[in-house]
Amino acid sequence: MSTDTMTTETMPEPSAKPAKDAKSGTPSAPPASSLDPQIQAIINKARSASVSSKATWLLAGLTPCLLWASFTPLNWSVLGWIALVPLMMLIRPVQRTRWTYRATLLLSFVGYVTILQWMRLGDPMMYAALVLLAMYLALYTTLFVFLSRAAVHRLKVPFAIAVPAIWVGLEFFRGFFATGFAWYFLSHSQYRWTTLIQISDLTGTYGISFLMAATAAVLTMLLPETLYRKLKMLSKNLERPANTNPPEALAISTRPFTMVLSLLVLFGSVLGYGYYRLSETHFEPGPRVALVQGNFTSSMKHDQSQAQDIFHMHYYLTGLTVQYQPDLIVWPETMYRYPLMTADQKLTEEELLRRAPMFRPETWNDPTVSKMLEGLSSQSGAAMVIGIDSLRVDEQRMHAFNSAVCISPTQGVKTVYDKNHRVVFGEYIPFQDQLMSSGKSPITGGFGIDAGTGPKFFEHQDWNFAPLICYEDTVPTLVRDFVKEGIDQKKPVDCLVNLTNDGWFHGSSELDQHLITSAFRCVETRTPMVRAVNTGISAIIDSQGVIRNEPEIFETVERKDGETRTEQHASLINPKTGSWFKQVNGFLIDQVPLDKRTSPYLYYGDWFATICLIVVAASLLAACWPRPKLIPAPAKKS
Repeated sequence: MSTDTMTTETMPEPSAKPAKDAKSGTPSAPPASSLDPQIQAIINKARSASVSSKATWLLAGLTPCLLWASFTPLNWSVLGWIALVPLMMLIRPVQRTRWTYRATLLLSFVGYVTILQWMRLGDPMMYAALVLLAMYLALYTTLFVFLSRAAVHRLKVPFAIAVPAIWVGLEFFRGFFATGFAWYFLSHSQYRWTTLIQISDLTGTYGISFLMAATAAVLTMLLPETLYRKLKMLSKNLERPANTNPPEALAISTRPFTMVLSLLVLFGSVLGYGYYRLSETHFEPGPRVALVQGNFTSSMKHDQSQAQDIFHMHYYLTGLTVQYQPDLIVWPETMYRYPLMTADQKLTEEELLRRAPMFRPETWNDPTVSKMLEGLSSQSGAAMVIGIDSLRVDEQRMHAFNSAVCISPTQGVKTVYDKNHRVVFGEYIPFQDQLMSSGKSPITGGFGIDAGTGPKFFEHQDWNFAPLICYEDTVPTLVRDFVKEGIDQKKPVDCLVNLTNDGWFHGSSELDQHLITSAFRCVETRTPMVRAVNTGISAIIDSQGVIRNEPEIFETVERKDGETRTEQHASLINPKTGSWFKQVNGFLIDQVPLDKRTSPYLYYGDWFATICLIVVAASLLAACWPRPKLIPAPAKKS
């Protein structure tokens, strides 16, 4: 079935104006036998008709262009407020224009390919993933138009309420469905408006997206009907018999003043809340943290011959930080290239060989790696958090984990955290275990990694740290659950520690967007974050979501012709490009500003987004529910 057959809206019910009797002056009904079938025919025709307009393609293409420009690398955030207006112009007419859904699907797909183009840099196989993800996201945009038309024209929900709620509900759904993709939300374009984004600790980022979509909806409702007629988006055949009301061509607001005033009140409330939360902020000095950043492509990480070079650079950078006496030193994800290998003590050598034939039995439980890690921490005189691969063998099989270890100068390896949120197809195949057990999987054993089992906390001195690996800092529910778990255990999280390897994407806009997205987790949980990222962008983010671009110490290191040259910078922003420094070896040191406040979002979660998702469900039900057939009334005998 063609996507453009998804017609759910109905024409307004006929409300005939009765003619007045010439003698009595009282209304008298027109003959049903002649009028009712005629009205019914018009209604039936209008329901199935669509308006041919080239403007459909223009409007469906404008929204992806505006969304792309509002995100990195351009960061023209003001465009985010009007980005949805063109798409909403396709929702407002009672009769949809021809090709509405096909144009939206195709051009949204092109838009998302452009936005996500950095995916292709990771690996040649990622071209297929780029196409699939772009099509998946384009389906959400098309569904947004489809469901919004159902809510506005069939359920008669006010345009300025239904349309923003459906947008937010779909954002929320794609943020958790199939492990979720909580990137490029409308709200993320506003990360620099500090006052605005404070509402995230009450509604999540979805409150910002709703306000932006509501602004676009009100602007759309204020557009005159003449504009639609100039664009040839309205049918010329929407006429009814004499003595009947003309049908409405657009979803209209009978009280534009009330609509605008309501938006201004909402806007003022959000900003007022933001001013209040900023005014009550009181930062306390926290740990002095050194973030080590290497510059290695991910292909080098998988080349075992490069393991020594990767280690020596991070070891050298760590040595440079020691003079500043940090309390904590953080290395990026998997940058310690020698795995931490442990096995069940009950297993014999034969059992170890059977479960892990690629390793010699004596390599299991070898303390060499643990002692090397303890030596690093002891030499630096500071606690360390290091990204490392972990291999473990139990009675069932060998397990591989993407881990972070906390090391103390006096106690060695104290705690190991295993990554919980894995990347689909990159780190695991859905239903892989079930398929392998049935013998129907094309994937052999050993592909990907295993998932960890909940949060682990790294304690050092009086501070409690919650580690996050890779894209875990972009997952709202996971970060919320981790911080909430710390509160429940009477060990409130002082700081989030993110270890990431963005070397896959070669300094593209992915690095910027990853940093921007993680900033919203800090506002939602009122918890600062430190990020050590291979190739960049390493940074400290405070609990207001502010990326601290001017750390106490920021040095880059360049090795050329056998010589090593260091250079200090006043800011993380490269004056030559106007963007953050990327693809550099270096380190930054600063004191983490601690915030003892909590947030409503920690306790109530995504209550606001859930309400919006209910609107989505109701609209979907209305769209799929069969319409009752209107049967003309039988003619009355005179």
